[in-house]
Amino acid sequence: MRYFFIATTPRVAQHHPLVEQGEVSVYDLRHHRFVAIRAGYLMHRFAQGLLGAELPPDWHSTHGAEMGKVMVADGLGVTVLPHYSVPGIR
Repeated sequence: MRYFFIATTPRVAQHHPLVEQGEVSVYDLRHHRFVAIRAGYLMHRFAQGLLGAELPPDWHSTHGAEMGKVMVADGLGVTVLPHYSVPGIR
């Protein structure tokens, strides 16, 4: 399964420091506010497995991918989502 890092939406993407990078590392994710799906969901376990013991210092949780995308769009942080939850990406 492919996963995509979602920094922000186009209206604020130009201001996010990770946008200009060709690739985003786990190290990069650990040093930015992170929006995670709440505990009990597969994506929560995925994020914890990806980030390991060193979680981002500013970690927000939400009840689903749609709300997570809204939080990212509002500039509250970055997230990682499966490709099928991002419109226009196959």
